[in-house]
Amino acid sequence: MKSTIKILWSLLLVFASNFVGAQTTISTNFVNNNGSSMITFNFQNSNANDVIITEIASATSTTGANNATLWYKPTAINQTTMAVNTGTGWTQVATQPFTGVANTTTNVGQPMLTGLNLIIPAGATYGLCLSLTSGMRYSTIAAGSYTFTGGGCNLITGTDIGFGGTLTSGINNRGFLGSVSFISGTVCTGTPNAGITASNINPVCPSTSFNLSMANATFTSGLTYQWQSAH
Repeated sequence: MKSTIKILWSLLLVFASNFVGAQTTISTNFVNNNGSSMITFNFQNSNANDVIITEIASATSTTGANNATLWYKPTAINQTTMAVNTGTGWTQVATQPFTGVANTTTNVGQPMLTGLNLIIPAGATYGLCLSLTSGMRYSTIAAGSYTFTGGGCNLITGTDIGFGGTLTSGINNRGFLGSVSFISGTVCTGTPNAGITASNINPVCPSTSFNLSMANATFTSGLTYQWQSAH
């Protein structure tokens, strides 16, 4: 049992350095009252260091198989019409399948794009576009500017920023429903903190499933990880 505990502790330390609670999530609070196939907004990094967008959650009206696509352009959206393609300066980041859970009533998003690695440089504002194969939900909002803040970053939308409809659209004043999660992009220096680790089963025994959790560990760029064991 001592060897098992030692192995578990080594694995927990590695998990703690790899999956950390330092992720920040910015959510919007718009009413879920409209939808089509895409939504745009700005993401502003006001930090002195880069950040890395890792996950985007939103709402869909379609139950079952769907695909989410994220686009970005390295300048802020500020225009009266919208065309999202490579010819207008947009770059496709990722396309991922997901199983939609229909939601036409709340502004709580479900994860649609995970494991992302989109770097937003310090001081930069990027335009983002989330599109779905079908059933993208968003909000019809009053003219104006709307800012949601967290972790030194801002999710900004409103007039001449928030476009809905199709990838070529003049439909303005639409609000993104859901959240954007990100981590610090600062390169690790010194000794990373493994944080506090725990197992939901103690002691851990062979052939018994268990869940690991951790908090207050270092989560940043520049780290590599290696499995370790002891006998």
